[in-house]
Amino acid sequence: MAGLKAKEMADKLTAATSLANQLARQQQQERQAASPDKAERQRSLAEDARTLDDFLQEFQQAARETDAQLADALREAAEANPPNELADQMDQTAQALQSGGRQQAQSSLDQNARRLDALAQQLDAVRRSFVQPH
Repeated sequence: MAGLKAKEMADKLTAATSLANQLARQQQQERQAASPDKAERQRSLAEDARTLDDFLQEFQQAARETDAQLADALREAAEANPPNELADQMDQTAQALQSGGRQQAQSSLDQNARRLDALAQQLDAVRRSFVQPH
């Protein structure tokens, strides 16, 4: 049973890392994109970031019951680059795009991509630490 629980937790870490990586890549791609629906895509990505935040919060709670060290590592990663704050920033980027604030939006896209990439790297480090034998 413990092995199954560990596998499930490792799979969840992989999924969270993958989502953070995907969001970072999409933010980078948005910087080069020149399309009329860019603001709408930012809003959609903001929802994905909120989904990541919900997932990490639920995962932290589940980890507290079985692995306090893992729960602490997840909390630290989420506090360093909070997905909910990134989602709010993406919404502001969408607003800037809609109102013609292209330069502000481009700067925000860069910052969002860097922070999401940092979060993905932290989550990957947590995953590697978790799956390595102790």
